[in-house]
Amino acid sequence: MVPFVVLLPFGRLFKSREYAREDKSTISVVDGIGQTSVFIDIAATVSASSPPVLADILTELRLLNTELGRLAMSASMVNELTRWTIFAVFPVVQLSWDKNGVIGALLELGTSLVIVISVFVMVSLWMRWIVRRTPKGGRVGEVHILMVMLAVLAMGVMSDAFGLGFMDAPLIMGLLVPDGPPLGMALVERLELISTEVLLPVFFLGIGWATNFASIHHPVPLLWLLLFMLAGHVVKVLVAVAPAVYSKSSIRNAAVLGLMLNFKGLVELMVYLNLKNVTVCIPSSLSLSLYACIYIYIYIYIYIYIYIYIYI
Repeated sequence: MVPFVVLLPFGRLFKSREYAREDKSTISVVDGIGQTSVFIDIAATVSASSPPVLADILTELRLLNTELGRLAMSASMVNELTRWTIFAVFPVVQLSWDKNGVIGALLELGTSLVIVISVFVMVSLWMRWIVRRTPKGGRVGEVHILMVMLAVLAMGVMSDAFGLGFMDAPLIMGLLVPDGPPLGMALVERLELISTEVLLPVFFLGIGWATNFASIHHPVPLLWLLLFMLAGHVVKVLVAVAPAVYSKSSIRNAAVLGLMLNFKGLVELMVYLNLKNVTVCIPSSLSLSLYACIYIYIYIYIYIYIYIYIYI
């Protein structure tokens, strides 16, 4: 969370800085990028380390079971838990506070907690019931698989309707599904093909459609945005390196750990695409954010691959 706290003051700084447009009028850097809240969203995304993204990349690099890989995954899980706790609760409380005051905010927060606890209890009992109903060494019934798939959609609708993010309840449900046979493996067998061969390509098609470099008319605000993102990545590396070196780890391993925590992937692309859907950033800012996310990921990936080739 340190990079997020460090980046927050820059939003106010950008609001005070102005630049001249082609028609000689002046506009603040923030207005050239989008709404002020876009800096909070980008700062949170840059500061985050998504465990699914990190696990997938470390598995591909064959680093998941190394000491650095396990340390990176542990740090990523703590980071993600903290981030979800803050950013799932804060928007709900802020919105209710603005509309209904303290009592409304407390009621909304209580409702959200009840939903989370209810999902946790009901889904946990349901998953255990499905496993008990499945014969040892047998396959999970198709009806159970279908009901789980439909429940994911229902959880998303319910979560969004009660003020939480549409991903919150499905995420909790996914965490409660037991790994391996019989249920976890059965769900992977049913969903992997359609998710990786159909839904994922369609998503990347949407990313390409949303990226429009022709919308970039003035480079000044976008250069500031790029520096904002790069500063977040640099601070994140330094924050990871400092405690690692203090724990008597080598600088090389500490630097690789910091770069591992900067891996970006599908989750970050979803966040940036959602900024366009909620109209908090202009198309040129979205294009640059997507480009910077992919560009930084490629460079970090190459660096760690070279590290593996030379030192492992």
